[in-house]
Amino acid sequence: MEQLFVVPPLPNKRTARSIHAELQVLDVSRYEVGLFYRGVLRQQIWASQREMAKALGISTSCVSRLIALAGIPAEVVSALGSPNEFSFRVGELLLGALKVSGERAVIERAREAKRLGYPEVEERIEYIVSNRIPQQGVGKIRVRLARDKHSLRVEMPQLLRLMPHLSALEEWFSNSITFFEASVISKVAVAAVVAREARRLK
Repeated sequence: MEQLFVVPPLPNKRTARSIHAELQVLDVSRYEVGLFYRGVLRQQIWASQREMAKALGISTSCVSRLIALAGIPAEVVSALGSPNEFSFRVGELLLGALKVSGERAVIERAREAKRLGYPEVEERIEYIVSNRIPQQGVGKIRVRLARDKHSLRVEMPQLLRLMPHLSALEEWFSNSITFFEASVISKVAVAAVVAREARRLK
């Protein structure tokens, strides 16, 4: 498993406070601060979140929320591009998805979102959290007659994101073609009736 931040062995509370002060100066991400807090507690530098919060001059609730963020798998963080993308809102969405779907499913979605190459962070979050393709403009679609004159060639941007859903796309396309053909036939029939009526009234 990929690890973004590792807390080194801490000999005492003074060292822990010093590293904490350095992290604040460097303005590291909330996620990484959460990893630090979790690591400090695991090393039993302080006995509880409350004691650590008091010693570091921060609220217990803030410590608790940041430690919760640290429970998000590193693969998911990597899929978002950077730990700096982690607001508390994003963290809560991902933690909710982990609770509902389980770690393995969320990690798989994160890997898939990264592979599909969604350009916006919000699109990746939507895919990971809801397991659905983000609502995007598909861009200009071109339909051309293929060289064999018996098939169509469909060109669209960002087609890669639909690759995992080709069977569903094929079914939708087949139904849409049937509906479109019926619509064209209906329009032709109506036009013929209108033309006959126009000739009759002359």
